[in-house]
Amino acid sequence: MSEDKKVSKRVLSFFLCLIMALLSFVLTSCNSEVKTETAEFFVFDTVVNITAYGENAKEAIEAARDELYRYDALLSTTNENSDIYKVNNNESREVSAETAEIIEKSLKISELTEGSLDITIYPVVELWGFTGGNYRVPSESEIEEALNFVGFDKIFLQDNNVVKDDPKVQIDLGATAKGYIGDKVAEAIKNAGCNSAVLSIGGNVVTVGTKPDGKDFNVGITWTDGKEICATVSLKDMSAVTSGTYQRNFTENGVFYHHIIDPKTGYPAQSDIGSVTIFTSNGLVADGLSTAFFVMGSEKAVEFYENEKYSELGTDSLDFMIIKNDGTCIVTESIYSNMKLNSDCISESDVTVI
Repeated sequence: MSEDKKVSKRVLSFFLCLIMALLSFVLTSCNSEVKTETAEFFVFDTVVNITAYGENAKEAIEAARDELYRYDALLSTTNENSDIYKVNNNESREVSAETAEIIEKSLKISELTEGSLDITIYPVVELWGFTGGNYRVPSESEIEEALNFVGFDKIFLQDNNVVKDDPKVQIDLGATAKGYIGDKVAEAIKNAGCNSAVLSIGGNVVTVGTKPDGKDFNVGITWTDGKEICATVSLKDMSAVTSGTYQRNFTENGVFYHHIIDPKTGYPAQSDIGSVTIFTSNGLVADGLSTAFFVMGSEKAVEFYENEKYSELGTDSLDFMIIKNDGTCIVTESIYSNMKLNSDCISESDVTVI
C-alpha cells in the first residue's frame, strides 16, 4: 500500500476519534448525577457511538445494539445472507419490507435530484476501492464499462421485489441507509423507556429528546478538513448528516480523490462544496440529500431548497449548512438562529443566510 493510502487510513482514524470528541462536546453540560450508559459498536463498516441517559439507559443501549446488528445483517453488501447481497448476486429479487422502503425512498431522492444520488453507483465505487479500502484510480475504460450499469432508472420495485434491467446492475444503500437506521435506533431507544440520548453513526448524529437538564443538545459542525469545529447547533429530536471530502479519500501521484462519486461521470464529484450538513427529523432524507447536494453544487442545492422539493420526500422542514471551497457558507435562516459560529474558523461576513 502506498504511503498516501496509509495516510488516508490514518485520516479516517482521526476522523473517528473526532466523532468521539464531538459527542463529548455534545454531552458536556449534562447533569453528572443522571444515570449514563455509553457504548461503541462497529457496524456498517463504521464506528457507532451511543450515549443514553436515565433509569432505562442500559436497556436503551441494548435495544439500540440489537437494531444496529439486525440492520447490518439485512443491508450489508458483503453478508451473503443480506437482502442487498442476494439482489446484487441475482440470488433473489425479493427483499424485506424495510429494505424495499429504503430503496423506494432512495429512488425518489434520485428522481428529485436528477440522479445526483444514485444507489446503483456501487460498481463504480467498488472500482475505486472505496467499498473495501483498497483505493486505486481505475482506468477510463473500466469506468465507462461500469457506467453502463449505473442509473436509478435501471431498477424498480414491484411489491417487495427488486427488478433490474440487467443482471450486472448492483445497488448500495450506504448513502441513505445509515440515516434510516438512525431513526429506527432512536425509536428503539424511546421504546425502551429512554427519552434522552445521542448517537453517531459514521458521522451521522441523531439526537433523541433533550439533555437530562431539558436543554437541547449542542452538536458540533466540522470545517471542510474535518479537523476543527466551525459552528455548534442546538438540536432536539433531529438528525444532522454531513457529507464531505475529508471522510474517505486518498492521494495518488499528487492528485486528491474522495469517495463521493458523481453518477454521471464515474469520478469523484467536482463541485464548489467542501462539505454540506443537512438538518431534518427524517434521517434518510438528511443522509440522501447531503450526498446529492454535494454532487449538485451550491446553486442547484439552494434552488432545490427554495422550490421546497424536499416536501415530496415526506418532510415538512429542511435546513442545511453548506461550506464552500472558497471558505464562504450558505445557511438556512431557521438553523442559523440556533447556531453559534467559531470566530477562529469562520466569520459572520462569510455567511449567507437564506
